Amino acid sequence: PDVRAAERELAAATARIGQATANLYPKLTLSGQFGFGASSFTDLLQWSSRAYSAGPAFSWDIFNGGRIRSAINQQESLTREALLGYERTVIQAIGEVESSLVGFTLTARQRDYLADATASAQLAYDLSLQQYEQGVTDFLTVLTVQQTLLEVEDSLVQAQGMCAETLVELYRALG
Repeated sequence: PDVRAAERELAAATARIGQATANLYPKLTLSGQFGFGASSFTDLLQWSSRAYSAGPAFSWDIFNGGRIRSAINQQESLTREALLGYERTVIQAIGEVESSLVGFTLTARQRDYLADATASAQLAYDLSLQQYEQGVTDFLTVLTVQQTLLEVEDSLVQAQGMCAETLVELYRALG
């Protein structure tokens, strides 16, 4: 939306150059009037009481050429300013999208690594539980591995939340 607004502002500024340039040339206008005129009210609607006029008008601001040219130069400067604003807006929008893409990629990669770590921690927990059931290890080892599994699962859930947040930020940057 901000890029569209800047583009419309640039288009309007460009059109104002044309408006200012049009003042250099003569203007020809055609106008006309039609009405009724009568000395008494009863004669007002008679066809013979009609009145009309039509004619051209010609105007040319020939003696203010310097003022008109300075107005054109002013509009051209305002257009260059609008162009710079448009370029700044586009660069800023591209930067936001790029930043959001990088953020989403990094959080998605972290989420994938934590998913792998969770699978490994789950396997380690299952193995330690089997070892405890067979009497090879003590229950403290099982609890320690289970705590590690829960910590990794917690990190995975947080990473999934961050991934969703960065995806929303990316959608917002894309408009």
